[in-house]
Amino acid sequence: MGVRIPPGVVEFAEFAGKVTKNPGFSGVLSGHTEHLFGAFLLPGGKRALSYAADRTARLWDLASGKELSRLELGDNLSNIRGLAMSPDGKHILVGHDGKPTVRLIELATGNEIHRYNLTTNPRGLSFSPDGRFAAAGSWRGIVYFWRIPGLFDVE
Repeated sequence: MGVRIPPGVVEFAEFAGKVTKNPGFSGVLSGHTEHLFGAFLLPGGKRALSYAADRTARLWDLASGKELSRLELGDNLSNIRGLAMSPDGKHILVGHDGKPTVRLIELATGNEIHRYNLTTNPRGLSFSPDGRFAAAGSWRGIVYFWRIPGLFDVE
């Protein structure tokens, strides 16, 4: 029988160094107040980002288990349907239902860099390996592609 994890709790465990060079933290990261939607390890394996139904994304230090920062994802855009981390760990894409949108957010500040308004609800968000492009699918069979504005512009 499995262990029941309470709503909003993030549990990370070290896997004997086979998956990542985890700095040694194994345990529970508490902070979210509603069910967790997903989590990502940031490049380097020392920090993680989680996002939940409480309309927040939280950045965690895995060495100490402490919350480093919290991004309010907003009441009017709370119906999160996906989140993707840029390869450099500096930006996230957040997909929302209702008014179908994808937002590009700077992780360090929480500032919205760009908003993509869609015709259908986004699913399956991702960045290209070099971080210059992003993509999302939809349940209606539409695939969206974008060039990430401003981040890699050459004059």
